[in-house]
Amino acid sequence: MADPALADQLAGRLVDRLLLAAGLSAVHRTEALGQTRVEVGETPQGVRILRVRLPLGEGEPSVEWDGSQKDAEQIVDSMADIAAESIVDDQFAGFPTGWGPEPT
Repeated sequence: MADPALADQLAGRLVDRLLLAAGLSAVHRTEALGQTRVEVGETPQGVRILRVRLPLGEGEPSVEWDGSQKDAEQIVDSMADIAAESIVDDQFAGFPTGWGPEPT
């Protein structure tokens, strides 16, 4: 991403939201950040996109992006929510991540 500080901020925002929404332990935050990439790209038609590699192999979605921080935050929030739903569904189906909540 052209702005490394923004990319780091967006990755942190995404990971924090995903871990919380999926009920996963924050102990794995550093590992999740290491698996997450936020990049700017462009389609062959010249449309600017935000491309994200999500942690836990949840995909590498690309979304049209207007270039603003606000839009980028909305995009990563949506990506985190969708990935969290997928993780919860996988866990319900018997496929744990190994990143479950810490025992109390």
